[in-house]
Amino acid sequence: CDHTMVSVSTESVLIIFGGQTSEGDCANDLYMFDMSSKTTIKPTLVGEVPTKRCGHSAVLLEETSTLLIFGGKTLIPHFAASEHLLNDLYEINLTTNISTQVITTTQGGISPLPRWKHTCHENNGTLVIISGETETGDYNHGTLTDENRHLFEVYTLELQNGAFWSKKKFPLSANQPAFVGHSSVLVDGSIYIVGGLPGHQKSVNRSGMASVPLELSLKDICALHILENRLYTLPPRKVQQLRRVPPGRKRTRVP
Repeated sequence: CDHTMVSVSTESVLIIFGGQTSEGDCANDLYMFDMSSKTTIKPTLVGEVPTKRCGHSAVLLEETSTLLIFGGKTLIPHFAASEHLLNDLYEINLTTNISTQVITTTQGGISPLPRWKHTCHENNGTLVIISGETETGDYNHGTLTDENRHLFEVYTLELQNGAFWSKKKFPLSANQPAFVGHSSVLVDGSIYIVGGLPGHQKSVNRSGMASVPLELSLKDICALHILENRLYTLPPRKVQQLRRVPPGRKRTRVP
């Protein structure tokens, strides 16, 4: 579980990386499943191979046959002290099977906290990291507690211009949810985010920022416009219009 899978649209190939095994350990294996021939191969990665991990994210750059791996959690079964989160980035050349750790730089000294259960997309040469769950502790971003380890934040990484991180700034709002274990999809430059585990939202008042509980249900859909720096929840009527019934299937009632 907590592995990643991406598809090569031009070759009908699925690429699976990492995840947690039935023994409780994490994996760093790469598998490629050809849907046409129904065969599976396991390439041997060379170079700087990513550490074993689960709950990471993966993005495929089809133009260069490159798989990007970011973050996640690494652990050893039965040793809780060995669990820790990651914020490293690797690129795997799927033609040569050479893996390389990407050395990134920061803008203003800000880089993403180690995290897992986030999502990641590539949009016009920019990597976009959305939220997730981080560890508790004291970081350069401030002191983290059990209440705010569920993140609401969006980071971008320019892949073509020095690989530098920057944090997106959104107008303060009373509805800024923390997304953990959510799902998201990139459509025409906008990222649509659905569901996730209970998180927290930032409530703005005269005394500053306060954290209050916020639970996201699977019927909630948020739209993130990267270029316009806007995040909003789609109104119920719009969400209802987005629900399509596959041919030959009955509509399932949403509570």
